Amino acid sequence: MDQEEMLSDTVRKNLQDLRRYVDNQDASSANRCLAELLKKIRPLHVQEIQRLIDKAKAAAKVIEDQDVILLIGETGTGKSTTIQFLAGCQMEKKKVEVENGRFLEHVEAVEPIKNPELRRIISSPRNKSETRYITPVTVPLRDIFGSHETGEFIICDAPGFGDTAGPEVDIANGVGVIEAIRGCKSVKILALSSYKSLGDRGQGIQKLTHLLINMMRDIEDRLGSIFYGFTKYPSSSDISALLIDVKISKVDTDPLLRSDSAFVAVLTDMINKTKVGVEKIDPLSGDPKRTIERLKQVRGIMYPRDVFQFSMSENTQACIASQKSCSCEALLEQCEDIE
Repeated sequence: MDQEEMLSDTVRKNLQDLRRYVDNQDASSANRCLAELLKKIRPLHVQEIQRLIDKAKAAAKVIEDQDVILLIGETGTGKSTTIQFLAGCQMEKKKVEVENGRFLEHVEAVEPIKNPELRRIISSPRNKSETRYITPVTVPLRDIFGSHETGEFIICDAPGFGDTAGPEVDIANGVGVIEAIRGCKSVKILALSSYKSLGDRGQGIQKLTHLLINMMRDIEDRLGSIFYGFTKYPSSSDISALLIDVKISKVDTDPLLRSDSAFVAVLTDMINKTKVGVEKIDPLSGDPKRTIERLKQVRGIMYPRDVFQFSMSENTQACIASQKSCSCEALLEQCEDIE
């Protein structure tokens, strides 16, 4: 096959655009075009994957043989903000400028932040993950309940599985994060659902349940170790009713979903637990003591090495396939013509 024919139409267009930008001495557009081209000829940044896995290995040493709480949720559910709140930070709502004259509201911790480990927890108003590897934070109970309280708990921030940060984070997540968690003594899951990601037919709930299912074996036997938290929901919303509606309108009418016993089990568990008591996490006016007290009652998953498993999103699998089939030599020859 002719090398030119091996290039996709989109890549050829990139090369044509690049020639034009170089001829016009448009450096900014040329740099942007080169970045797009690099993404096509190198779908996976292997060095970045290794860097993130190394970061996860460092975190694994901190949480080895420890009892931990692991936050699970999609990007934008407020995992990092929730950790700051549960660690006793004072929170406030600010307007953050995302571009000239355009602002987004964002809830963030107020200085001074007493716990130095919280400096590594970064939250963002944008729908983009700032967390690229597992980050454990040790929280002394005295920071929450007062000086009379002893002991501590470890809570772990992690990127969302199948995260918007890209396949590199997804692979490092699957390898590094899971391996770190498997070395713990026990693991409690704090699974977050955000009102913003709920969707008109409960798509956010479906994604959350599948995140949990994909990362744990025999999840039906682990439901007692999962605690559900709900962020950014209106105070008047009946979350249990919303979940029941998802089951009736989406699951009960879809034979494929209805036959997915693990999915039905997790959704039913969410419904049953929210009937007893919903945990709406409100960093601005809520009380972290309540959430922590309820988390204390959750039994952790023992022997996590036997439970947690590697998984990756379909997009990441496609990137791996592209990495294998990419013809870099043909592209390099085309690029030489631009010099």
